[in-house]
Amino acid sequence: MAWHAAQAAYLSCQGDCRTTFNVERGVCAGNAGKAPTCVAACGVTRESCVTTVDNQLSAAIAACDATPDQEVAQCKVLYPPGSSALAQWIENAQAQAFLCRDGARDQAQPQFQACEQSFVSCVQAYPPSLPSGTFLDLS
Repeated sequence: MAWHAAQAAYLSCQGDCRTTFNVERGVCAGNAGKAPTCVAACGVTRESCVTTVDNQLSAAIAACDATPDQEVAQCKVLYPPGSSALAQWIENAQAQAFLCRDGARDQAQPQFQACEQSFVSCVQAYPPSLPSGTFLDLS
């Protein structure tokens, strides 16, 4: 269905926007005095992590959506158009697809959180950057 593709594109765009926002916010805020170039490396790692989880989630959602489409096609062969039995089958298939998608999102949430925690740990591992104009005495 066309709306499945639109939904997948929306979720992908939403993930890209979230990643861009977080990286830019980190650079603008200076990440509590961290050097932006160091923090950018953490952002790239997080983006890779989030992309992997997004791809897995998209595949799981696509599988959830494929099943009811197949069931509805089979039901249309078994039951006449407009019959209450057909309507019930379609409703049941849609409900199962919703529960499947909801379960896929629930499973992905801890993985997204792990990506974020890994990013935070990475940023915290870098020492603060030196203020502008500060020189080191290396003697």
